[in-house]
Amino acid sequence: MSTQFYITVLLKLENKMKKKILIALLLVATLSALTGCYQTNTNINIGSDNENAVMQVGIGQLKKINKGYLYYDATTNIVYFWNGKISSEYSSTAPSPYYAPNGLPYKYNPSTNTLEEITLQEE
Repeated sequence: MSTQFYITVLLKLENKMKKKILIALLLVATLSALTGCYQTNTNINIGSDNENAVMQVGIGQLKKINKGYLYYDATTNIVYFWNGKISSEYSSTAPSPYYAPNGLPYKYNPSTNTLEEITLQEE
C-alpha cells in the first residue's frame, strides 16, 4: 500500500475525531447552559446565646437600592453590586459585595437611605 493511502486514511480519521470533539464540546456547553442558576432561598438554623433562630439566605433576600446596580440583603443590610439578572439567556453577573475604602463592605441604612461603612471594634 502506498503512502498516499495511509495519509488519506489518517485525514479521514482526523476529521472524524474533530467532529466527535466538536459534538462533545457542544453537548457540554448545552448542558451547562440548561442547568443555569435559579433564584432560591434557603432556611438555615442559627444558634446564638442558646437561642435558635431561622434565617433566610439567598438572592431572594436582595432588595434594590434606588435605580442603580446596588442591592442590599434584607437580613444583614450588606450592600451588593449586581445587575439583577441570573439567567443563561442573557449576560448576568453574580452579586458581589460593594466595598468601602476601608476594605470592608458597606451596610445600607434603609431609614436614612445611606450607605454606611462598617468599622472594626477592638475588643
